Amino acid sequence: MAAKKATSSNPEPRIQAVKKLPTGTEGLDVVLQGGLPLGRTTALVGGPGGGKTSLCTNIAANCAGRGDACLYLSFEMSHQATTRDAASLGFDFPALEKQGSLVFVDGRPALGSQKSGEFDLGGLLAVVKGLSREKKVKLVILDAVEVLLQAFSDPDQRIQALQELHIWLEENNFTSLITARAPAQSEGQTDLGQIEFMCDCLVYVDQRVEQEMTTRRLRVIKYRGSDTGRNEYPFIIAPGGIKLIALSSTKLDKGPLTSTVSSGHPVLDEVLGGGYRRGSSVLLTGETGTGKTTFACIFANAACRKGERVLYVGFEEASSAIIAGMRSTGLDLEPVVKKGNLRFHTVMPESMGGEEHLIHIVDQVKSFNPDHVVVDAISAFLRLGGPEAGFNFAARLITHLKSHGVTTLLLNQIDGMSNVHDISGMGVSTLLDSLVFLRYMESGGEMNRMLLVLKSRGMAHSNQYREYLMSDQGIEFLDLYKGTGEVKTGTARKEQEAREAAELHRREAVVKQMERAVALKQAAVHNQRNLEESELALAEAELAAARLELDLWHQGRQKRGEMRQGLRADSPEAKKPTREGKKGGA
Repeated sequence: MAAKKATSSNPEPRIQAVKKLPTGTEGLDVVLQGGLPLGRTTALVGGPGGGKTSLCTNIAANCAGRGDACLYLSFEMSHQATTRDAASLGFDFPALEKQGSLVFVDGRPALGSQKSGEFDLGGLLAVVKGLSREKKVKLVILDAVEVLLQAFSDPDQRIQALQELHIWLEENNFTSLITARAPAQSEGQTDLGQIEFMCDCLVYVDQRVEQEMTTRRLRVIKYRGSDTGRNEYPFIIAPGGIKLIALSSTKLDKGPLTSTVSSGHPVLDEVLGGGYRRGSSVLLTGETGTGKTTFACIFANAACRKGERVLYVGFEEASSAIIAGMRSTGLDLEPVVKKGNLRFHTVMPESMGGEEHLIHIVDQVKSFNPDHVVVDAISAFLRLGGPEAGFNFAARLITHLKSHGVTTLLLNQIDGMSNVHDISGMGVSTLLDSLVFLRYMESGGEMNRMLLVLKSRGMAHSNQYREYLMSDQGIEFLDLYKGTGEVKTGTARKEQEAREAAELHRREAVVKQMERAVALKQAAVHNQRNLEESELALAEAELAAARLELDLWHQGRQKRGEMRQGLRADSPEAKKPTREGKKGGA
């Protein structure tokens, strides 16, 4: 018999996620992790100017625009005023109403009306239910509900009416958004006493001024059954609606940096180990006048001439001033601007808050889709509300651009060498991939410009100072200093190089003199060797002649001996046959 399959005694619970209705506002949906809880009540509370009505207008337009019918009840503003305010954000309420996806109900009390008897919500709820069924409404917005509840003089009656409204919305499965006023610094607590506890999702908005900069912020205080962004999120109200950037939505998932992009100058490319990493963040930092903007424009011009797009964000000069200034270095940016490859976005830091600046830059990136962004200069971020505001702005901007694979060239101005260890001026150095330090070096009563690459991740960069000159021909790097002692620049370098050249000439002259002496000795030795070789050859020839003469003498002596001992051929003894001859004859 087959064994039964083992089952767990404690099965894992089935988690059912809360269904949500997207607000259509990208940043807000990121914070809410999908949108408003479907079939539940969301309370949007805050003080005056916090942006409650603008948020409702934005959400209503987005839902109606995509076909999710919305019923908008305003207890404070007229239909005309709400329509006009919506139009200032770019939303056409009359068109949405005409197509039937938006229903607006003016819930304000009639002018000069007097309350008779006990007020109840029955009539209002009946209207809401009827319109909702007719239009198949998916979202009900009740703006300024505290005005509605003012009809109840007794605070207990207000709370009871609010509970009745909440239960009715829930029983009818309405996805609802209710706005209510909250006193300043109340952190979501309203005068109604119960709404923040009854609702399933509580969103708090406020407007605050810090160092003369106004910023609106949004925070989700609670969200039953769902996780949510837990921080404060700055947002702005601008044409196009509510704009909010949630840093928590930015993911660094682009992988390792691989290919490079030219800095626009071949020597700087060599110093960097091949150029800047594409998609990286690079900081050019230095004192005023060291050429940061010139280096940035050289980079931008080179990239644009290769068909790439560059967005130049300027906080210190107008685009016309930058273009005119670059002509003095022999660089003409006008052609790439006219071609559309280079776009300028220039604005004074004090003109708006940091979050508004950030959102405008992000909008430019989204519409222009650049390959590279130049920011000139991040030192201006400190004018957005101090070091903390500057850091938040820089960190959010760098992280956003890096997550989108955009090469970011940041410029920063520091005051003297005292800030070399805090080279970004606001503590964002760890977010950067490359650090290029431009400085003045005093030598011989002169101030000369030097460049040093402090960091370039993944690149075999030079660790030596390089002197460079700025002229109407652009930037010229001098050859690497190879002199003795400490690095010298300018006239002191020329004087040192002249001294070293003279010393070199002297040493070369000594060497040449010694070479000539050695050559003479080599020639004398060679001549002596030739003489000795000639004498040796003569001696050898004489020896050979003597030996030949000796051999001839020996040969003659032997011949004479043989002749003297031998018999004459015609003598009688020579004619007698020998014994061997006789035998042979036989």
